[in-house]
Amino acid sequence: MIYSQHHILPCLLIGVYLEEIVESLEDLTDMGLNKMEAKLLYKRINEWKKNGLPKDFSPSAAPLPTLSQSPLPVTASLVSAKQLDDDFTAIQCNTSSSTTTERIFAAAAQGDHLADAYLGILYAKGSTALKADPVLALKYSIIALPWLRTNAASGNRYAQFVLASCHIGGRGVDKDEKEAFRFLKLAADQGHAISQYNVGVYYQNGTVGNIDSELAFQYFQLAADQGLSLAEYTLGVLYQSGKGFSVDDAKSFKYFKRAADQGHPLALYNVGVYLRDGKGTSIDNEQSMRYFQLAATKGYAEAELAIGVLYQKGHGVSKCSAEALKHFIRAAEGGVALGAWHRFA
Repeated sequence: MIYSQHHILPCLLIGVYLEEIVESLEDLTDMGLNKMEAKLLYKRINEWKKNGLPKDFSPSAAPLPTLSQSPLPVTASLVSAKQLDDDFTAIQCNTSSSTTTERIFAAAAQGDHLADAYLGILYAKGSTALKADPVLALKYSIIALPWLRTNAASGNRYAQFVLASCHIGGRGVDKDEKEAFRFLKLAADQGHAISQYNVGVYYQNGTVGNIDSELAFQYFQLAADQGLSLAEYTLGVLYQSGKGFSVDDAKSFKYFKRAADQGHPLALYNVGVYLRDGKGTSIDNEQSMRYFQLAATKGYAEAELAIGVLYQKGHGVSKCSAEALKHFIRAAEGGVALGAWHRFA
């Protein structure tokens, strides 16, 4: 069921920071309000921003209907929940293609509430695939919330993960890190890879309790064992830094390469560095150049600098000052200070 503006409006008025998401009349019409409703609400929002909500305030519109605790079906979709989750994860890991995003939008257009839920996260966080848009993030989250609540309570790991994200961002629900962690842990313990990774982050940072590096590592390992590039990259960093255990360049290289071979930009760059320097593996300048080039195509400016240096020194490629300068300029334009120094020295 797609909810009309009469359902969206009360959700906007309860537990949502309007000043953070509504900046113009267009933001409200984008949510489905007609022009008259948008003008009236926008006037009130500006009053609330200035004076705060009245003490006796309560929404006049009817609340969302009470839902039964039986799982609500996802409207018939050509895309499985596993495929949607894989597509969402690829976008989050910056390893996606245009097809992955198109598939999520198509499923949402068919009334698939899991797709709506994932769009809520993607618009909230922003990515190379979708520009952050808090208005659309809230809109999609509100559409999905009834399905999320009921199915999370029934043990659906995908719903549990997205509901956790809603609690982290305060999209349609109260911000609550402990509740977010609870839902992430439920999903993680059912084998949901990106939830396992996030539980690891919670333990690593001590977000809702004491820091526990050992438990963090265990959850990162579980996610990496399922091929999640974010987790593989993180293990590479942990073995590189020795945070919580001994430095191990060979293991660091192994996990960076696993993530790189899925297209993770920072992992691609790090593999290039390890191959260039013979760190955890043997020196191979030709392969180093290949990984730097792949990282550069992902927009990682440090890789442009590394490519420039290889051209400057003639390592793995024929020495070429013109090519070196071209890549130094790209690095400088990408904000790399050393690239700028090479450009103007």
